[in-house]
Amino acid sequence: MENRIFIILLSIASALYMFADKKMTVRNVDTGESFEVFVPDGMKISIQEYNSDWLDSIPYLVEHAKWKEPWAYEALAECYRYGKGGLDKSIFNAIMCYEEAGKSTTKIAEEAYESNPADEFGLLNHLMQGLDKKRISEEDVIRLIDGLTIPKSNWIVFLREILGQKYDNRSKFIYSRLTQDSSSDEFLIGFACLAMDDSHVFDKTFVNVSDGNMRKIRTFCEKLPPIYDVIAEKMWRRYDENTGDKDKYLAAALECMFHADQAGFLSKHNMVKVLTFCEKNGIDGRMLFSDEDLARFDAICPKDYRDYINTPVLVEEEVVEMNEDPVELIEE
Repeated sequence: MENRIFIILLSIASALYMFADKKMTVRNVDTGESFEVFVPDGMKISIQEYNSDWLDSIPYLVEHAKWKEPWAYEALAECYRYGKGGLDKSIFNAIMCYEEAGKSTTKIAEEAYESNPADEFGLLNHLMQGLDKKRISEEDVIRLIDGLTIPKSNWIVFLREILGQKYDNRSKFIYSRLTQDSSSDEFLIGFACLAMDDSHVFDKTFVNVSDGNMRKIRTFCEKLPPIYDVIAEKMWRRYDENTGDKDKYLAAALECMFHADQAGFLSKHNMVKVLTFCEKNGIDGRMLFSDEDLARFDAICPKDYRDYINTPVLVEEEVVEMNEDPVELIEE
């Protein structure tokens, strides 16, 4: 995953889909059929245009997202944003899906806030960007929240409670309030506020392989599955560092990668790590991915791409990028 600038996990680097916004063919909404087209350079691709009036089943969308298809991510973003298709509303998961679809979440959020200041997607961005960039004081945020005439979502209530705490008590309060029953956006707000005071809070909280910590990771990532990919990256780095718990870090990284993939959020960089590991070590009981999964990774990340990603210069640059804390995901 690419380098991020601090705030509340708003945007992981935008996926680079050259033709994502070009209407090269129209999807048959009734049948779900996609059409193959040829772009000017002769490259054959498959495009499906997302129709916001037609709601796919979530498993169907996730299967297409696992192939990194932008239209599927855009559809999932709408489902997460508005709580459609049986998904719980989750601003963060919507953000991640928009980014994977090649959309600017900052632009979407700003336009939403300008047209309707009560829109949760825009409101969250406005409040947290304002706090992080010191454009809005905590007192002003409290006044804004208290003045809302709409029903307050749990994340709004939680943010108000955090800002109402004495500064020295906030960390303890946040950890006491985040439980298995907390929503994804409460986790988002809690760790964003923690990271404003300690940019390494994510590493300190999650990156170890004790049984208790792995349970904590599963609880956290069940609500925010894109974070499985971030944690997997850090666990893999610990594995590469030849720590005393090398095998445990490998197992933890592979588990997190597997769950990230199941939700459609495994990054291409982590796909490359899995395929490179299999090329060097073979496929054994440590590998949680099926032959079909590995074949999909190979199709998405062919050998020439893997060789390019694995060049020493790129690997060194990636290590520098990943030194940024993964809670630093709101775009400047």
